[in-house]
Amino acid sequence: MNFSRFYIDRPIFAAVLSILIFVSGLVAMFNLPISEYPEVAPPSVVVNASFPGASPADIAESVSIPLEEQINGVENMLYMNSLSTTDGNLQLRITFAIGTDADLAQQMVQNRVQQALPRLPQTVRDFGVTVTKSSPNITMVVHIVSPEERYDALYLRNYTNINVKDELAKIEGIGTVSIFGAGDYAMRLWLDPNKVAQRGLTTSEIMAAVRSQNTQVAAGTIGGPPYTEGKAVPLQMPITVQGRLENISEFEDIIIKRSAEGVVTRLKDVARIELDASGYAMRSLLDNKPAVATAIFAAPGANALDISTHVRAKMAELKKTFPEDVDFQVIYDPTTFVSESIEKVIETLLEAVLMVVVVVVVFLQRWRAAIIPLLAVPVSIVGTFGVMLMLGFSINVLSLFGLILAIGVVVDDAIVVVENVSRGIEDGMTPRAAAIRAMKEVTGPILATSLVLMGVFIPIAFLSGLTGMFYNQFALTIAIAVVISTLNSLTLSPAMSALLLQKEGTKRDWLQRGMDKLFGRFFNLFNNVFDRFNNRYTNTVRWSIGRKGFMMAIFAGFLALTMYGFKSVPAGFVPAQDKQYLIAFAQLPQGATLDQTENVIRQMGDIALSQEGVANAVAFPGLSPNGFVANSSSGIIFLPLDGFKEREAGHLNAFAIAGALQQKFMKHHQVNLLS
Repeated sequence: MNFSRFYIDRPIFAAVLSILIFVSGLVAMFNLPISEYPEVAPPSVVVNASFPGASPADIAESVSIPLEEQINGVENMLYMNSLSTTDGNLQLRITFAIGTDADLAQQMVQNRVQQALPRLPQTVRDFGVTVTKSSPNITMVVHIVSPEERYDALYLRNYTNINVKDELAKIEGIGTVSIFGAGDYAMRLWLDPNKVAQRGLTTSEIMAAVRSQNTQVAAGTIGGPPYTEGKAVPLQMPITVQGRLENISEFEDIIIKRSAEGVVTRLKDVARIELDASGYAMRSLLDNKPAVATAIFAAPGANALDISTHVRAKMAELKKTFPEDVDFQVIYDPTTFVSESIEKVIETLLEAVLMVVVVVVVFLQRWRAAIIPLLAVPVSIVGTFGVMLMLGFSINVLSLFGLILAIGVVVDDAIVVVENVSRGIEDGMTPRAAAIRAMKEVTGPILATSLVLMGVFIPIAFLSGLTGMFYNQFALTIAIAVVISTLNSLTLSPAMSALLLQKEGTKRDWLQRGMDKLFGRFFNLFNNVFDRFNNRYTNTVRWSIGRKGFMMAIFAGFLALTMYGFKSVPAGFVPAQDKQYLIAFAQLPQGATLDQTENVIRQMGDIALSQEGVANAVAFPGLSPNGFVANSSSGIIFLPLDGFKEREAGHLNAFAIAGALQQKFMKHHQVNLLS
């Protein structure tokens, strides 16, 4: 009682308090990360190592096991798994408990890797062992293409690696940038076993000769100190010498062996040297044409929509410096679905606000009375964003859905306050006195209803497992909005009621007269219909009170129907949605060559592109869906679909397209398709 009276006597203080809540939420709204769903995947750290030429068994024994033994038991670690590939690479993924700081996890793993380095082969240490934070999902893919096919995939790959990759990696929120397709430029030495044996050489001797003669040397300076006393030179010059070898002819002239008779054996005598790709483990296709794909993985907690916007802007900037016949395309970008989902939810949010405006105006029929509960909507809804930022939430489909539900809740308390103040004014009281009396009557019920609502939603936040984590933000968003609404109803609403509402008999202002003139007949008709409905409802309640057993039987029947619905309605974690893309992957028998895999993937691409509703085919022959590592017997195709509007005419949703493609794929190959 005294709590609300304090604000009734100080309306400016109440207004300033609400403005502070609104402004804090408005500022937080533009700083909250945006995603489709809350971040529920546990943080993970990836350790990458390279041992060229080694078999998966050798990598597992000499690289994976030492790293796993040292990393095992790191704080908050849940589990880890390693993948050794035929192209000599190791990917070790360490998954941590939810809530673990990703930067701290990376640092702890890095420390353990440093302890394991002395046990690793020298070749692995020379190539380096990298430790990075990782997101398991690809945020988007940027393709670098040569429309007129002037440049091959090898050139495009290396141009991207030198001029594009590092620029994209600088963008805030990007965790990892990976290039799929072709390989980096490398000087490949193809040894002839017969010639090597004839000269009494071994592979180790050849490698040692190449390593010793292909090195960077610090040659020092001429004329540098210290000087002989009295013989200082007038000029000092740095010495520039040729370092690493750069072309094929220089490598061909490397001396491998010199016999006692003075016979010199050079590298070209026992090997064929060529400048080509460093590896052939994976390929990249766009609509069955060679293209280099730059896959972008977001850092944990990053704003996916901002990443997409900034990547597109950066690529448009870089395109100005591209060579002729080099271009980029962004075909696979799941954030477009997230953006459209957020837009639809915001539209629903605005529609809900509009409905509240209509209902309040129709029932209260006074603009002064209607404006008070309407003020509760922006204060409570926008103010919720401020608390969401403090709790580490994001703007996602579930949190926005919670705000939509909260709109109807946050205006209820304010309407109760205004109606009770209006009733006091009708009894002849002044607005201030009516507000004080109204708050004595409704403060308890407002607090009680708010506590009941919080008692319903807050326990959801304590559900265990993935379900509890997923719906945590949904439940707490509603609870936060209810708390702010309750505070608003006990402070701003009574203060504004005492300030805005007019005493009975006071001359109506021009705006109220205009409303009465425009909607007077509608208001009278509505009041008559509502009074009749209210009378019938009252009679129905009186009739029901006298038949308690019958009403309890009806209640029990509804409970039975509810239980039946729980058992009969299909269960699921989240509703299946058309996300404007499909993912297909093919698994050939182990040991299948990359050419065989590419042949299957190309056939799948042709089938997909002929299917109505499929826009493009982004294919990666040799890429395994298990950790996105190289595997010659696996392949993945991402199938972006046409826009929703383009597919409306043919009633083509993602599920219908997936079913049609699954049948076509199964006729040719054993293929899995995920929507």
